[in-house]
Amino acid sequence: MTIAAFVEEPEPGAPYGAKGIGEPPTISSSAAIRAATGQDLPRIPILRADIALG
Repeated sequence: MTIAAFVEEPEPGAPYGAKGIGEPPTISSSAAIRAATGQDLPRIPILRADIALG
């Protein structure tokens, strides 16, 4: 199980100290789809066409 933690310190190299927050959900959902379908996934983000259903 992966646990995400928010770090509330500014990033010195980014405008206004901003950090990305959208990446962790993208990465963990691809692992869940791979486990559910048993398919290798060619890229992230995963497109509907990447998953062979049926």
